[in-house]
Amino acid sequence: VEEKVEMRWGGTKQQMAEFYVLHNGELMQEKDIKLSRQDADGFVHGCFDTTRTFGGTPFRMEEHVARLFQTMKFLGIRSPYSAEEYIQQAKRVLQANHDFVSGGDVWVFWKVSPIGFHPESDGEANVIVNIDPIPFAARRAAFAHGIQCQVSSVRRAAPEAMSPRVKANANYLNLMLAEREVQSVNKQLVQLQLDADGHLCEGNGANLFLVKDGIVRTPRGRTVLEGISRQVAIELCGKLGYTFAEDDLDVFDAYVADEAFITSTSWCLCGIRTINGRTIGQSTPESPHGPVTRALMNAYKELVNFDFEEQYLNPPRAQ
Repeated sequence: VEEKVEMRWGGTKQQMAEFYVLHNGELMQEKDIKLSRQDADGFVHGCFDTTRTFGGTPFRMEEHVARLFQTMKFLGIRSPYSAEEYIQQAKRVLQANHDFVSGGDVWVFWKVSPIGFHPESDGEANVIVNIDPIPFAARRAAFAHGIQCQVSSVRRAAPEAMSPRVKANANYLNLMLAEREVQSVNKQLVQLQLDADGHLCEGNGANLFLVKDGIVRTPRGRTVLEGISRQVAIELCGKLGYTFAEDDLDVFDAYVADEAFITSTSWCLCGIRTINGRTIGQSTPESPHGPVTRALMNAYKELVNFDFEEQYLNPPRAQ
């Protein structure tokens, strides 16, 4: 990177277009990517995965890339790169954007699209590796006062129709519609969805956990995308000695829970204060994280060797 550019968190699309990306292995600015009509069709039917950095260091890239390969296998997409090459490409993109991201952290995306509608016979896929700023400032209130969730009327697609375990572009439309419905009421609300049987499942890129009588419970893997951060929380439950269970959960379980929290790549782990306007347990705006949630948050910070909560509470400048 020859020209140093001031970090532009939350900048305009024009500013973000100056980020460097890898398009099929070629380093270029985002604004210089050119796709044919056939390529654009492929991106609609493609897949993606994403991790985030902590202090500039990507988190569990191997696991995210492994999940990307599972999705590609399910969709029949032929990858032009090995898992190790995807990891090296992500590191290259981070290095190329060093002047943008110094002092802050970002999402790292791998986006893979088939060429045409028959990926197994139409050749290798297009690949874009890019970064995006994490909206720390926009989420400050959630970490300071607890997340406010709303259950959408839009149900999650049934596993029999499309497995939620597939991290594909088309599979996220259902989640996006639910998010639009909820945020049309209040931009600060985080959506939750019910599955086809009326059980709580997940949010847009976020997994749900409820705590009752010291037991940490989360929806069954069959009805959700099993997030990497979800797995981190499960591992930390074992480390801290909390009983953990996958279960069928409904809104009743949420209303009577002692605590609730979500996990995701960017959120990491954060407490929920309300669901549908109902206060969860003893949560308050001044103390939104219950004792189990707090213990898991602290253990998460220790695991990644980074205080992500402080990063949200005091976001990097110029956001």
